[in-house]
Amino acid sequence: MAEVDLEGFGEEARPFLQTAIQDPCSLNAYYIAEVAKVICNRAMDEKPYCVVAGKICKAVVAQEAATSHEETFLESMMEALQLLYKQRDRMKIEKAFSTYLFLLCEVYRALKPLHNKLSLVLQLLFSCFDQVIKPLDGAFMQCELDAVLCVLRCIGAEMDEESPGRMCDFMADVRDVFLQEAVAEPVRASLMWMVELKASNWKLSSEVTKCYKEMEGDPS
Repeated sequence: MAEVDLEGFGEEARPFLQTAIQDPCSLNAYYIAEVAKVICNRAMDEKPYCVVAGKICKAVVAQEAATSHEETFLESMMEALQLLYKQRDRMKIEKAFSTYLFLLCEVYRALKPLHNKLSLVLQLLFSCFDQVIKPLDGAFMQCELDAVLCVLRCIGAEMDEESPGRMCDFMADVRDVFLQEAVAEPVRASLMWMVELKASNWKLSSEVTKCYKEMEGDPS
């Protein structure tokens, strides 16, 4: 596996991250949990580190599987992601909720080839989706809608295959919101993207993509 770039992490954290990647079994449960928290917190600080977080997770889980039958890091990572979800109100206020969606997506993408016990990540994603399309204050955040679209384009097919019931319920909610007269056009366009993605088996043609971008006011 290619070496993971840890330069973006603090000097104190890097040795523990490197040890987790090379020999996770040498760290006790406390330090493994701290590694998981450091990974999540760095990703939440800067969205590009969501991809790095996924790569680190993949490296640690692969090494842990090769050297033991334990899943200490995977369990710690799931706990860290759950803890972040409990802070969703704060993340929404700080406009960081979309970053959390990207983090969940990248962790899922990285670990899916190695592990089939990722139902918690999917549960968190669907719960986040509900928060985005049914905001308690009625105020839609375009960056969050864009994040949902990005996640669906990346792993929508896998989410649908593993949790068809949840996906069906989510799409029903999307259609219900779309039909509400008070919904603004950019929001409506994003919701229609989601419906079209599902209808097209998670692959939109370039022509359809261009059409929806124009509806949202994006000329690119």
